[in-house]
Amino acid sequence: MDRETALELDEKTADIIKLQFSDLCGRLKSVEIPGRAEPGWERLEAVEAEAVTGETEERPELGEGRKRGSKRREMVFLKPEWDTWLPMSWETGTGDAARVICQVTDREGNPMWSDSREVLKRELLRQERRGRTFQFAFGCEFFLFHTDEEGRATTVTHETAGYCDGGTIDLAESVRRDMLLGLEEAGIQVEYVTHGCAPGQHVFRLKARRGVQAADELLAFRAIIRRTAKSHGLHASFMPKPLNGFGGSGLEIEVLPELIQKSRGEEKERKALCLEAAERLRQSLGEMALLTNPLVNSYRRLAALREEGADREDFVRSSETGLQFFLADSSVNPYLALAAVLAAGFGEQEERAKIQKDIKRQELPSTLGEAVSVFSESAGMRKLLGERLFSFYAEMKLKEWKRHISWVSDWELREYLSRY
Repeated sequence: MDRETALELDEKTADIIKLQFSDLCGRLKSVEIPGRAEPGWERLEAVEAEAVTGETEERPELGEGRKRGSKRREMVFLKPEWDTWLPMSWETGTGDAARVICQVTDREGNPMWSDSREVLKRELLRQERRGRTFQFAFGCEFFLFHTDEEGRATTVTHETAGYCDGGTIDLAESVRRDMLLGLEEAGIQVEYVTHGCAPGQHVFRLKARRGVQAADELLAFRAIIRRTAKSHGLHASFMPKPLNGFGGSGLEIEVLPELIQKSRGEEKERKALCLEAAERLRQSLGEMALLTNPLVNSYRRLAALREEGADREDFVRSSETGLQFFLADSSVNPYLALAAVLAAGFGEQEERAKIQKDIKRQELPSTLGEAVSVFSESAGMRKLLGERLFSFYAEMKLKEWKRHISWVSDWELREYLSRY
């Protein structure tokens, strides 16, 4: 951090500073420190590594919990990136709290293998060396449900509104208005908001942002939406398909490349680049699905889309200025999803040719288990994530799949318990 930045930060005071980072599942995590505890801004805060890898989740209903033994636990460190400073007036109603997004490092300050934000930063740097920068815009769908007497999420909604419905039939107009105000206070610009196709479903279209800032804003967006919903006694769910009989919640990703070297034929060159990238992405849907559709429930949404006749052409579309990617769902880790889209669609020519040869016979996975299998054979995704993160992520998702297939569902009990 240079002197000018330090002087600027000197004017930015807060009673509480939230050091934020994302785990591998795309869930926002934070450590709070007193804003005026120390004058030094370059401090590193230590947390257990499992907070970043996503292994801290307890599942008592499955007989699982955190296993604390004598084995020494790995520690990682949070290094604030102060250009991400953001007052959190939308959360507290005052300016007494602020957030800063952190790089996850080792004790010496080197990036950790488990930092998904670093994966996107590396891929953006590779693209910049090829003469390209990128902006990303999102169209994010989610559901608003009522909570029970104890404040826990349900799948109950009392409305019947459909796509673009408004007026008295849309019971959440005031909630969306408060969400818009919160997003505005956080500096997140929204192009439009409307009711989704299913009861209780809503759509927010976010304006394009450059590079890693777009992913940062999506995480902040989800946090603001959830907090605002909670203040209205509701639960905002980004689960891919929470309801039977209705479509799920997708995440439209619009990719807008810009050529660093300007020329007279820039528009033509960009259009050709996007056309080629769209085709590469269609061929790569299988190998990247684990990053763009990371949950067991993600494949319920994809199954519904298939029943409606969706195919590869529908998941990727190109335009004069960019491309639109429709495969992803709203539960994604945006850092990993954006990095996968760039690597698969905009990699080096020889890399893209090899990817196409390797995956041309692939079909889109129909389950998380199939997605793990295809992902595990992908040289492109292995190179993108690095060996350790690639292996860890595949194993983590395989464990999730095994937990699912060994769990007796309510559907099975309804279908078989009284018959057999």
